[in-house]
Amino acid sequence: MQPGADIVKTCPECGRETSVRCVLGSNTWCCDQCYQTRIPRDDPRAPKYWMYETGGGLAQAVSRFVNQLLMSPADIALMRAYCRQWIDSPVWERAPHMTNAGRETLAELRHVVRKIETREQLATWLKVAGDYGADPL
Repeated sequence: MQPGADIVKTCPECGRETSVRCVLGSNTWCCDQCYQTRIPRDDPRAPKYWMYETGGGLAQAVSRFVNQLLMSPADIALMRAYCRQWIDSPVWERAPHMTNAGRETLAELRHVVRKIETREQLATWLKVAGDYGADPL
């Protein structure tokens, strides 16, 4: 399949029968609507994954959270900032299958993440984000 070549298939991302497009000349393809939601990983608006953080502090905070170890207020602050940049990415609102309920959940996740101050609040937020399909861990 050539880059940009269109054929009619079922999109593997949304399941619609539609014209699909080859992504970057590979065998990876999706429909135009799903293609428009993609944000390149190196784009500043894309959600950044904690394992690629270079300072080391966030990885330690995530490790303490995941392993049920004592977390400092600085650990909570790092994870709050990480989760905030993750959920604030426009990639989540661009999902082609977004519903009104999904928009409400996204808005609530974006609101609540700014108020996280405890491990329990963080755990609750991560559970809701995971159920939504935006698990940052």
